[in-house]
Amino acid sequence: MRNITRFTKVIAVFACVCFTQMTSSQIDHDTSCGTEVTEDNLIYLNSIKTQLEFYEQEYYQKLQNRSSTAISSVPIKAHIVRTSAGTGGLSETALNNAIANMNAFYANAFMEFYLCDGINYIDDDNFYDYETNDEGAMTAANNVPNLINIYFTDTVVSSSSGGALCGYAYLPGGPDVILMNNACTSNGSTLPHELGHFFNLLHTHGPSNSTLTTELVDGSNCDTDGDFLCDTPADPQLGSSNVNSACVYFGTATDANGDSFDPDTNNIMSYSRWACRNFMSTQQFARIYASYHTTRNYFACPSFNV
Repeated sequence: MRNITRFTKVIAVFACVCFTQMTSSQIDHDTSCGTEVTEDNLIYLNSIKTQLEFYEQEYYQKLQNRSSTAISSVPIKAHIVRTSAGTGGLSETALNNAIANMNAFYANAFMEFYLCDGINYIDDDNFYDYETNDEGAMTAANNVPNLINIYFTDTVVSSSSGGALCGYAYLPGGPDVILMNNACTSNGSTLPHELGHFFNLLHTHGPSNSTLTTELVDGSNCDTDGDFLCDTPADPQLGSSNVNSACVYFGTATDANGDSFDPDTNNIMSYSRWACRNFMSTQQFARIYASYHTTRNYFACPSFNV
């Protein structure tokens, strides 16, 4: 039996990009991500592969035996960016709904998220229409150590390409930071998607957004290619060009063996239409659980005011 938990590659940074205007009605379903892989990241994650596998097996045992229903409470710090006059910004209702939606998914990884010591409001025109090169200045002044710092801004734009971003996150080893465009926060799938990257999940189409996945449809290399998980089918990279409004894949791409792809259009970590993305697999939850207990096990709220 192949080792379904083998993890031999890593993406250092994920940035989910939507090259459109920034209102919820105008943002396209398609997303593309810029990724960076560093040798240090690769060495780091390979060095903890045995630990990840240990906790993934623990997760499977808990799931099978239901030996414990304990949920790990994980603190987040919400930073809502408004104008210098204190106007605009994500509403508290929208934030609470987004967290509730996120918790509905992550309960399957025995995790829940809660706001630590309320919301931090950042009233600054310089960050309201955020560009990625603003990250250093904004986070240096506002990050809270040992928390997942999630920033909600009116826009998120790539400083290098000028493209509009829906959000981005860092894999373990990077900053404890997630950036979210307000318009994408309430679509039901982008925030769980970015949090998935934060806990070591790759896109179902694999590390590259520009080349066809090398994962084979027959699953024979599912633990070394694609997203390195065997219960997520090989994915040729989904989008509105090959997934219809009924969430049916109609693409014609074939793998190296000439087999036609049959991807999961509902997976949160895919590039499928937002309305279709409502599912995470067992191995994805196991990877999240393992990453939380190894590389992301240091989160703590400074106070006990949960």
